[in-house]
Amino acid sequence: GALLEWNRDDSQRACIIEGGAGCGKTTQVPQYLLESPEDASILVVQPRRLAAVAAAQRVASELGEQVGDTVGYAVRLEARPPTRSDRRVEFVTAGLALARATQDPTLNGATHVVFDEHHERNAETDMLLALLKDDPRFKIVVMSATLQTHALLQYLGVDDCLRVPLDTNYDVETKYLDAVPMQTFTRRKLNEALSGPNVEAIVEWTCQAAADAVSRWKGAGAVLCFLPGWAEIESVADRIKYLRHCRVFRLHSNVGLAAQREALEPAKDFVKVVLATDIAETSLTVPDATLASDLRHWPTPN
Repeated sequence: GALLEWNRDDSQRACIIEGGAGCGKTTQVPQYLLESPEDASILVVQPRRLAAVAAAQRVASELGEQVGDTVGYAVRLEARPPTRSDRRVEFVTAGLALARATQDPTLNGATHVVFDEHHERNAETDMLLALLKDDPRFKIVVMSATLQTHALLQYLGVDDCLRVPLDTNYDVETKYLDAVPMQTFTRRKLNEALSGPNVEAIVEWTCQAAADAVSRWKGAGAVLCFLPGWAEIESVADRIKYLRHCRVFRLHSNVGLAAQREALEPAKDFVKVVLATDIAETSLTVPDATLASDLRHWPTPN
């Protein structure tokens, strides 16, 4: 309701939305904005290529369309722009949006520019926001799960932000590492790992978590493992690739878009182990994940 009211009020040019990860900001806000005006043209700026592509596919699916009709995307070396001229949503990366803005100040007739996952802001998003925030041709929406709202409110001249509650229809159980029983991860090894940086411990624990999940589950499902970086992803993938009834997927910028998309497809007759960095927290959904392991915040050298 509040977003629709803001959208209809031509005197308000900027809006800040704060909502927890998974509340639907990325997919639902563009659809709300499509409702008014009738010729809305919405440009959604995403921090990563995969996020732009995955979000476009999800929104198009919810509208009952194919990508390239009302909803499209454009990333480096690949684009499927929307073909409709009256109502359209296009997901783009920040660098591409900035390049467009410098070449075409109207952004091809865009009426709204949405900055998604703004807590991952960089020089490109900052420059783009500075270029557009005072332009009367655009309504600006800035969205994030975590924002320093006071500074942003002042910068955009907004009185308050819209806060979206995160409600789930399923129970989430959190277990900390020292309370999780593992067959091969002894208490001594665990204490050694927690006392300082230990890449081998990260790899071993993740491998054991994946192996335990694969051995327990019958049918299909997904394990989502967050790791600090590419080296840990490759080490874990190499060690668990021989598990039966299991397929390993990597979500990282080093992997091509086609392989990244495959990681988001639901598993059919196997257990899917997705090894990822922060990329899997940004506007992405691994729909069949029922177990998540997060070792990104392992102790690091001072």
